[in-house]
Amino acid sequence: MPGPSPFADDWRECLGTHYQYTIRNQDAVTERTLTDVMRRVGFSDQQLAELRVLATMRAEEMPPDYVPDMELLTTLAQAENASPPENFQIAVPEMPEEDVIIEDVIPEEIVTEIEILEQVEDEPESEPEPPKAADGPVQYSMF
Repeated sequence: MPGPSPFADDWRECLGTHYQYTIRNQDAVTERTLTDVMRRVGFSDQQLAELRVLATMRAEEMPPDYVPDMELLTTLAQAENASPPENFQIAVPEMPEEDVIIEDVIPEEIVTEIEILEQVEDEPESEPEPPKAADGPVQYSMF
């Protein structure tokens, strides 16, 4: 059968939908092989990136005619993947050398409130009183 297949566009659309499904389900094995097949049939890296964005964005939060800005998303992805500078250091706060006693730091009003709450928690809960007998018939539970 010479010439392009009349179903080529449908097949490419099906591949794109399957790629999005694979991304959503985080199927790394299928993603690897499907990406290779899609590149062989003419999908560009830009098209694959667009399909990945469509697969990972939350559709219920977007209006029906929303189209993401691919350049902005590419810039953001590159910024996230950038390595920290070589002289990057995490600032560690200095710890006080003397031991801090919590009672000295917490105001006395809060300490008394905490003690009251602890006393209330320690008290046993009283049993609820059974309901008084009704004048009419009473329905009993079978379970």
